[in-house]
Amino acid sequence: MFTIIQLTCVGAFWGVKYSPASLAYPFVLILLVLLRQFIFKHIFSVEELNQVTAQYLNLRRLVQVKTRVL
Repeated sequence: MFTIIQLTCVGAFWGVKYSPASLAYPFVLILLVLLRQFIFKHIFSVEELNQVTAQYLNLRRLVQVKTRVL
């Protein structure tokens, strides 16, 4: 379900970016933050959201470590 929502958001980004409404692109980004803070907590449990956040943070740390090694 989370992946479907992500793909829908990417499609919305792409649609807005390449349309005459491209000036609204920053507002679409703001809507994603609001979606995460207010809507997702009604769809997903706190544990599920924490797992997604933890996976992102682990990936970010891994990229930082590999960058330091290079």
